[in-house]
Amino acid sequence: MKTQRLWFIFTLFLTILLATFSASAEQAMYVQSAKANLMAGPGFDTQLVGVLQKGESVTFVKEQGRWIQVTYQSSNGWISKLLLADKPPMDKVSVLQGKQGQLESTARRRASTNVTAAATRGLRNDERTRISDEGKPNYSELQEMEAVEIKETEVREFHKEGLGQ
Repeated sequence: MKTQRLWFIFTLFLTILLATFSASAEQAMYVQSAKANLMAGPGFDTQLVGVLQKGESVTFVKEQGRWIQVTYQSSNGWISKLLLADKPPMDKVSVLQGKQGQLESTARRRASTNVTAAATRGLRNDERTRISDEGKPNYSELQEMEAVEIKETEVREFHKEGLGQ
């Protein structure tokens, strides 16, 4: 009985020790997009610290909303949560057969991550209504729009009104 109790206490102590050690271990994360901007703060309107390439490793510091604070080499900064994962990105896999030169000449090029992200938020190069006086996208309005939270009850009420019930 006494040895079982001693064994239980030892196992409990070892479990707590391992949990504490693993929680304090640095978590590596990897850039999943072609490029990822390392920003000085959690927002598009902060200073650009650097640009990371796909597959580069960063160390997780903390999470704030849609942003993750990381350490990269000797720099600290913030990267959008959408651009990071805890596993390295996979290599390109092609199901197309043919000569590389022929595929490159006929394939449509993909837009950059910045252009794609801006386009999903309604920012386009040819649309000047959302451009500031300096000729740059107006990210303050974008952040204000993203900060709006809609409750599920509001959505249900809106849906009910739309159906006329």
